[in-house]
Amino acid sequence: MYGKWKVSSQYIGDEKIFQVYRLRDISKVDHSGNREYAGEIIYDQDAAYAVAKGLNDGEGIEESIPKKQKPQLREQLGNQGNT
Repeated sequence: MYGKWKVSSQYIGDEKIFQVYRLRDISKVDHSGNREYAGEIIYDQDAAYAVAKGLNDGEGIEESIPKKQKPQLREQLGNQGNT
């Protein structure tokens, strides 16, 4: 059973990055092999959380991106749709 979409973050150099993910099997430990990612790296925390919320609400990635973030994130995420 899939988990809810969440946001992970980490620093690469001096820059903090975000990724939206969910567990493939919630009965197993959270590790990279048990994660499904939605799109690519996102550089804005609010946008990452908006994408996760939208996916949990049944929207696609494109519909989840806040209007002010659409130009940058549309380019980052492409037309990957809802995974």
